[in-house]
Amino acid sequence: MKTLRVFLVAANLTLESFWGRVILVYYTGILKDKAPMKYFPSKYPDNILYRTIPSSHLRLQSALVLGCSSVTIMVGVICDERQAYLREDLSRFCQTLPLGESWISLSPVKCFAACISRYPETCRSMVYNMVTHTCTPGGTAFGTLQNVQISIPKTNSEGKLYYIKFANPACNTSNGFALYDICGTTACLYLSTSKVKYEVAVASCAEMNSNLIIANTLARLSLFFHVSLNYINEDTFCWLSDNVTEGHFVWGNGETISDEIKDYIWYEGQPDDFGNDENCVQVRHGDNPRPYGLNDIFCQLQMHFICES
Repeated sequence: MKTLRVFLVAANLTLESFWGRVILVYYTGILKDKAPMKYFPSKYPDNILYRTIPSSHLRLQSALVLGCSSVTIMVGVICDERQAYLREDLSRFCQTLPLGESWISLSPVKCFAACISRYPETCRSMVYNMVTHTCTPGGTAFGTLQNVQISIPKTNSEGKLYYIKFANPACNTSNGFALYDICGTTACLYLSTSKVKYEVAVASCAEMNSNLIIANTLARLSLFFHVSLNYINEDTFCWLSDNVTEGHFVWGNGETISDEIKDYIWYEGQPDDFGNDENCVQVRHGDNPRPYGLNDIFCQLQMHFICES
């Protein structure tokens, strides 16, 4: 039977010392299991207590929040297969798109709990202002993207971004793959050391039981931009083309460009199908220290590429 480890925060534990360990939410409840509390192994703070109980003993309000009834207490949840926790963006590099209007919450914990309650399917981050106690709900966090003007928190804002960080995916690093993370989105990637044509890049990834990277969300787009710029530092292929129907760009998994990213994805003035023969796509860095966006390009040109397993 699947179990959940339930972490109860001891009274003398401060938010600052606990933040970033596991998910922090508010729940009201009495656990049916009456087993005595035990201290968790030393890799966790000594004043976090835990007990392991069958998940059938708990009524879940969502994938991330425990719900019962009677007392209010901070709690973190870790599932057997995958763990998640709330992380503060100390770099001020991460952004998110607001899900709705702001409200007043007395703490980041209450802010996040309210965000999950109001937006159970889409709340993956929030911006909290410690001075005004303003809470703004957010979707999946992503690295700063130059073309996205409606993201939060704004430059010089007093609000801090907190986002959900899930456990890292499995990654076999024996053949050159490694884990790369940006603002909670993590992927197992292989970065090419040489330049090849688009069709060769697709085939090379397939030979390694992977695929050319697909940047079909703002989070994945920012991860692709970040890795291409800071690790390869040259223009890089992604798995997007209009080889089948001119002007109709399709990702390698069959998806079309979503409404979420269609207004932010392209380099200014692109795609332009220059010479009536630009059917493949690269991230174009130009002379700017940050990437501008995607650009359609001749498939026969040789570029670096990124595979994802």
